[in-house]
Amino acid sequence: MAVAALTLACLGGVSARAAEPAPLPAEGAEAVIEAFLTDHKVNRELIGIGYLDPATGEEYYFNGDGEFFAASLYKVPLCMAWAERIAGGEASYDTVLTGQRLGEMMDQSLILSDNTASANLMDGLGGLYAARATFARYLGMTEEEARADRHYLKNGFFTARRMMLCMRTLYTEQERFPDILPRLLQANPGEYLKRTEDRWPIAQKYGWLHIGGMDISTAGIVYAPRPFLLVVMTHNLPDAEGHIAALCRLLGDNALAPDAPES
Repeated sequence: MAVAALTLACLGGVSARAAEPAPLPAEGAEAVIEAFLTDHKVNRELIGIGYLDPATGEEYYFNGDGEFFAASLYKVPLCMAWAERIAGGEASYDTVLTGQRLGEMMDQSLILSDNTASANLMDGLGGLYAARATFARYLGMTEEEARADRHYLKNGFFTARRMMLCMRTLYTEQERFPDILPRLLQANPGEYLKRTEDRWPIAQKYGWLHIGGMDISTAGIVYAPRPFLLVVMTHNLPDAEGHIAALCRLLGDNALAPDAPES
């Protein structure tokens, strides 16, 4: 589906379908997440979580500064860098890099998580290290800080807090990054945050790598009646995808509770 043809009603906070209110009052995200980790006996050293309710400003992190291999999560700030250039008139979707239109490469990077297209987008910013230094600002780092952070610059490690800042910027400053959220809305139907939460649109990006361990992470925006942002990063966590999906569903239920404020 062409990005330009995608219905963007959900970006204005319109829910996809009606849902029954949850029977219990809304709890804070901390209580929901802590109960989940305890009930499921999750090894807390293997997971990092970030939550944000933009309407109320409620923000919660569990192991928010723990470092996890981002894998394909990097494709969000990478494409944000290009989208900002497009919005500023420095490039266009018809700009050709390595024989391919920029718009097509961004489709492949964000919707299909294609590594070749993403590597070419990195090359267009000067290569791996230069690109990571360039888009570090969306993760709360200066270029100098990024270049001094070996785990980030050379190994691609993010934290849940840094990735949340990236998603918050994308959510609150959409005009700076045209067509990023419409692409993320199309990504991975029925998987990750969308695996069991099918009540509302979700803009998401996953990261997955199985080399020297299993690294599975997801960052997204859930357009519930009270929209929320969720980042879950894991390393060698059994049933990581199941935990990611279950957390999203529980927080979605919480967003439906009778005393949940409207956004």
